[in-house]
Amino acid sequence: MTNIYQKVAFTAASAALSLGVFSLTNLSSVQAFDIFPSDARGLRFFPFEEPLLLDFLAVNKVVDSEDRSVFEYNISQLALNEFSSVKLRLEAGNIDEEGSLGFLDVFTFTGDGIVSPNDFFAGSFFTTFEASSSLNIVSIDITDLVISTLATGNPFLGVRLSTATSDRYTICGGSLFEILLSNCLLIDGDEDSELGPPRLSIAPPTPVHEPMSPLSLLAFGAFYLLFPKRNRDVGIN
Repeated sequence: MTNIYQKVAFTAASAALSLGVFSLTNLSSVQAFDIFPSDARGLRFFPFEEPLLLDFLAVNKVVDSEDRSVFEYNISQLALNEFSSVKLRLEAGNIDEEGSLGFLDVFTFTGDGIVSPNDFFAGSFFTTFEASSSLNIVSIDITDLVISTLATGNPFLGVRLSTATSDRYTICGGSLFEILLSNCLLIDGDEDSELGPPRLSIAPPTPVHEPMSPLSLLAFGAFYLLFPKRNRDVGIN
């Protein structure tokens, strides 16, 4: 009978250990990935007229018109326990910088997956970032925003870029035109890859070593109580 109890304890301990290893392995198997916009368009507004959809991304504010850029992302594929951070990453440059810094404002809103003329006015202010004369990769942490959007059950997150300055800004969308004429695809030195269109970069969760469960403790305790030391050293026959 002792052998039967020993085998039962051994099986329970093995199962508990396997479950713990599986859980840790399963968590660490989640990889970093990017979410590209379901739609990304520039919008142009003339006084006393409806905003127009553009075929390129741009931001500027001049006397008789204003351009803004809008991106919409489908975040329904994300689960709250499957990422540690979300960053909006894009390439932006100030075409008209002449000694003074340029700034772009970021607005966010609940989207529907498609950029429409009315999105020219959409969003609540989120943050501001600097745009220099050279194209630079900008990374903005929007983790809390994504979490709150998912919590309300909204599948789409909208982002709008605009400016209060009088400069013109390039926002790279990764088109062939941009590649040939403005070097819009920059090389990311850290990842040695081209950035391309504005995207959400998803970082995987950090594995957490949780305390051993009561079931695991019980199984391992039974293993040590029921097995003589010599059997733990040489194995079970």
